[in-house]
Formats: sequence, structure tokens, C-alpha cells
Amino acid sequence: MADEDTRADRSGEVLRATRNPTSPPPAADHDHGYKLLFGHAEMVRDLLVGFVDEPWVKELRFDTLQRVSASYVSDDLRDREGDLVWRVRFQDRWWGLGG
Repeated sequence: MADEDTRADRSGEVLRATRNPTSPPPAADHDHGYKLLFGHAEMVRDLLVGFVDEPWVKELRFDTLQRVSASYVSDDLRDREGDLVWRVRFQDRWWGLGG
């Protein structure tokens, strides 16, 4: 059975909205959009260059930007899937970028 939210509009008419309890919460809806958006190397590069005002950003080798697996095993031995993770060359080493 769906949850029901009732409110009255200005005329006093009762408005009903139903919510399917199996639907993901609104924040989860955004997660797919963020993953799609940040799933592109060009977007990651543009965000770093445009919003991170630090000298080291100019030294990142964006031609080496690579998406890497965000799958891991948790401390309690469950398979987990993390957010997007990228790596990029900085000077003579790889740097990880992710959330």
C-alpha cells in the first residue's frame, strides 16, 4: 500500500499525492545523474580547471585521466560499489580522484 499525503489548496479542495514505498528516495534519483555527468573525462577536467583554484591543477596531465573500478570489499566482507573514481598523472605518480 502506498503512503498518502493530503493537503488542501486555496479553495479548500483536498489534494492527495501517493508515494510508492518501493521507489528510491529523491537523493537516490540524483545519484544516477551525477554518475552520468561525472562519468566523462572532459567534465572531470573542466570542473577541476574551472573550480579548483590551486597551482597543482595546472600540473595534472589530463591526457592520462582514467576511470578506475570503484568496487571493493568492505571490512565485513561484503561486495560494495563506490562512487566514480578517476586517476590522473601528477608529476611522476598517479593521483586518485573520487567521491
